[in-house]
Amino acid sequence: MKRFLLFMILIAAFAGCAVIPVGLIDSSTPLDGGNGKHRPYKVLGRAEGSHGAFSLFGFIPFGKADFEVAMNDAIRRLNGDALINVRYWHRGSNYFVGTYSSLEVEGDVIKFVQE
Repeated sequence: MKRFLLFMILIAAFAGCAVIPVGLIDSSTPLDGGNGKHRPYKVLGRAEGSHGAFSLFGFIPFGKADFEVAMNDAIRRLNGDALINVRYWHRGSNYFVGTYSSLEVEGDVIKFVQE
């Protein structure tokens, strides 16, 4: 029992989590469609998306957290076309054998409507 308790204390000493705010953007795509005229849209709701990757011992990466994938994940959740009022942050979790890093995105999902 003492060994198990010591093992759990060591695991807790090397585990941790950090959340780092990264930024804000207005929109994931131009709302004027490139022609200078405002394209009408309706807000479908608020959604979150994320994408992450693991690195063994903190320096052997297995992928990379991708902002585009996280944004598309949020848009896909409500079957929309774009995100507005986007907020994103980085979340890192440290474990005994490695680190998991994820990029998380939150915003209002919109759908463009035909005029």
